[in-house]
Amino acid sequence: MLDVQEIIRRIEGVAPPRYQADWDRSGVQVAGRATETDRLAVMLDPRPDNVAKALDRGARFILCHHPLSLSPRLPDRLDDYHETLRLLLASDAWLYAAHTSLDCQPLGPAAWLARRLWLVNLRVLQPLADVTASEMRFDLAEPLTTEQKSALLMLNEVASMHEEQGRLRVICESDARRKVADLLAQATGRSIGYSALTLDEPKRSLGFGLLGELKDPLPAKQFLRDLAGCMGRDFWIAAGQEPETISKVAYCPGSGGSLVRRAFELGADVYITGDVKYHEALDAAGLVLDVGHFGLEEKMMQAFHDRLRADLGTQGVEAEFFPGREPMRLVSHGRPE
Repeated sequence: MLDVQEIIRRIEGVAPPRYQADWDRSGVQVAGRATETDRLAVMLDPRPDNVAKALDRGARFILCHHPLSLSPRLPDRLDDYHETLRLLLASDAWLYAAHTSLDCQPLGPAAWLARRLWLVNLRVLQPLADVTASEMRFDLAEPLTTEQKSALLMLNEVASMHEEQGRLRVICESDARRKVADLLAQATGRSIGYSALTLDEPKRSLGFGLLGELKDPLPAKQFLRDLAGCMGRDFWIAAGQEPETISKVAYCPGSGGSLVRRAFELGADVYITGDVKYHEALDAAGLVLDVGHFGLEEKMMQAFHDRLRADLGTQGVEAEFFPGREPMRLVSHGRPE
């Protein structure tokens, strides 16, 4: 069994909610009375059928990608929203959404396709910010206790710490320096002054989508066969001119139509995403493949599940992935006689 707040901390170590889009509602969707659990359910959408399956399997914490709702609303009609709420509240279970907080971590689970295609020289397609690191130095009146050190290391923003001869060195994200100082003051019972130095490394970029290079250029037909193997499907919507060979690949999970122009401005030979609109396709300067919002993000959440399973398994928590259902389908009608 593991404390629910510790599970949330592990999730937010990968997808910090402070980086979500301003319109988003990542984070706790439904708070439960359960304080600990030994089963974690992971899914793309908090649909009633999957939520019911997860609860039947004993999960009291459910992690999804898409929020239950992007705007506050009352359960004033009997729909999927109402049923999901009913199931969760009746089971004292938690629902947590990692939406754009996960999408904007380009080297996290969102990079699953880059890894499958063995892309190198990765860069963010639409950068939002660079997260820099700082070294904080504190002069201590007395050594920290094990509990005080643990409290600092529990912060997701803290990468490492070292205490020697009355001096404490903490490597953390630069925008978390006040948080670290406040926590140390709370732990020791007094405010401790510090000096800080912004480091050149480690530094990471936040943003949406990735651009990378294949290790060796491939004929377009071979690349499409490889992509079909990654996606588990051999059909999609294509727009734009297909090149003879493909070297640079850009992609964005979910709805990435707005980045079509950006991808080709950065030299992509192909751009892979979902939810491409008519005019985005019409104006495409290269090959655009709409492989589906569902497929890209379903596999992203599978990758997140795999990561959490490895992380939490040693803590007595079993993570289980609950596959979703593609809401779009192809329909073919024969011509009338």
